[in-house]
Amino acid sequence: MKDTLIKIGYIFLGCIIVFIGFKGCLKTVMRFDTYAVYENRDSNNQINRVFIIPTNEIVFSKNFEGNFELVLFHARGENITHYFGSFYNVGTFPFGIRSYPDAKEAWDVELELKDKFGNVSESTFDEIGEDYRVKLILFPNSITIDNDNYNKIDFSTEEVKKLRKIFK
Repeated sequence: MKDTLIKIGYIFLGCIIVFIGFKGCLKTVMRFDTYAVYENRDSNNQINRVFIIPTNEIVFSKNFEGNFELVLFHARGENITHYFGSFYNVGTFPFGIRSYPDAKEAWDVELELKDKFGNVSESTFDEIGEDYRVKLILFPNSITIDNDNYNKIDFSTEEVKKLRKIFK
């Protein structure tokens, strides 16, 4: 009986290892399907917005006391390994395991800075062409980019399209 339980334990452990290894091999290329706008306000009352555009573009907007800056990024990425429930692997297994309750999607993203626009004397972003690696976690009513949280706001598709035309 004891030998049978040990064999069952080894089989169970082997299944878990195969499951974790197999899930880490499955990747999906990132693609945004709809327009979405997210906002947060920092302690200085600076308004920061993130515009998600279905052409896999992301616009960051900073607005503080009449000064504004818009930055256009092209986003490329793949999904973060989702094991089960709220557990995702955002780094090296097992140290990269994180829990994101209610997350709809989780992405490992490379953002390439394509263009800048604004009336600030000195940009808070790097030069055009620079790349950034971020973890982007989408929730039903919010988004987390690395450690910054933004809440979803109502914004018309037409307003987002006007914003996008600024960069053309």
